[in-house]
Amino acid sequence: MILFFIKTYYISLIITYLTGLLGSDHTGFIIFIPDISLCKFNLMHTTAIYTEAIFSLSDTILVPPFLHSSGLRFIIAVIIILVISLVFYVWTKSILKQKTSLERMVKERILEIEEKNKQLLEQTKVLNETNTLLEERQQHIAEQTEKLMAQKKEQEDLNEQLNETNTLLEERQQLIEEQAEQLQAQAEYLEEVNQNLITLNATKDKFFSIIAHDLKNPFTSILGFSEMLLSNYEKLADEKRRQYIEIIFNSAMNVYKLLENLLEWARTQTGTISFEPELFDMNSLFGNNLELIQDKILEKNILIEKNLPDKVEAYADKNMINTVIRNLLTNAVKFTEKGKISISVKPQGNFWECSISDTGTGIPQQKLQTIFSVEKSKSSPGTRGETGTGLGLILCKEFVEKNGGEIRAESTEGQGSTFYFTVPAKKEA
Repeated sequence: MILFFIKTYYISLIITYLTGLLGSDHTGFIIFIPDISLCKFNLMHTTAIYTEAIFSLSDTILVPPFLHSSGLRFIIAVIIILVISLVFYVWTKSILKQKTSLERMVKERILEIEEKNKQLLEQTKVLNETNTLLEERQQHIAEQTEKLMAQKKEQEDLNEQLNETNTLLEERQQLIEEQAEQLQAQAEYLEEVNQNLITLNATKDKFFSIIAHDLKNPFTSILGFSEMLLSNYEKLADEKRRQYIEIIFNSAMNVYKLLENLLEWARTQTGTISFEPELFDMNSLFGNNLELIQDKILEKNILIEKNLPDKVEAYADKNMINTVIRNLLTNAVKFTEKGKISISVKPQGNFWECSISDTGTGIPQQKLQTIFSVEKSKSSPGTRGETGTGLGLILCKEFVEKNGGEIRAESTEGQGSTFYFTVPAKKEA
């Protein structure tokens, strides 16, 4: 674009010059100075006549006087026209060349653009394919998500069903546990009833055994010696009669004691025995029962040793504790010959612990485990063949436990036995 303006500038300059050259009669010359106004000078006077602003030139043009002839002017004009034509041709050629160059550049640019468009189309195609693939994957993901949601819904439904099933199972388990507890309670009740039946059967057997054997033998002695005394009274000496009467008395006393124990035991089994706890001194019970068996103690040459506090106040059923002391002292005398019986009482918390020891025959260890059991208890004969029913120790256990105490026994066969029992020392709050 700049070259075009420069060429136009020079053409305009030449045309102006030719016009002035061919049509002017003035002598002188025109000076064209670039970027300075055109000035016309007088050759004779060399002074400036006028100043006229035409346009700027890059060089200074001097017109000599010999160029003012008409032929020369024509030649110059032709030359100038040829030059102008040549310049125009060169200029046109240059423009065409520039046009060709521009067209080539445009084509190259178009090719580049088309190449880029092709690349963009390929990229667009790839992007479209990618978008299609992404859409397919998105659709697949959506389908998978839908399936997962459906599975989640199914899982939730299944979990809900499982929860309902678990709740139902828990309810059934609880019902089963309750039924099991009821069955266990029934089983325990039946076991207790069974034990009671076993005890009742043993009690019945014990009762019939006592009636069949223990009551029969004393009456046999009473009847036999009474008949001998009655039939041979005049023939028998006084000493013999006294001996028979003593045997009859002892047999009757044994029967009385047996019936007394039997009746007390029967009342404990039927629950008709009264329980009336009271405050009393146990020393008096030991003293009274020792007096009852004093004859036997002297007859067997037994030493009595007592270790008792001055006052032993107990709160219990006096008759029951009296029966316990009587039975334990009677047993100690029964199984002791020329030995010693020790009676001891000492405090143990809110109880009195009483012990009755003897140096008699003792009890075998196997039998020691069953002496308080009605099912397995069996009386052994004393040192002089004294018989018994085995009810005494059973009554002792029931009466002691009835009053809130405990009873136990220690024994070494051939060395003696010791029976311990506890009695409340005061009334419970």
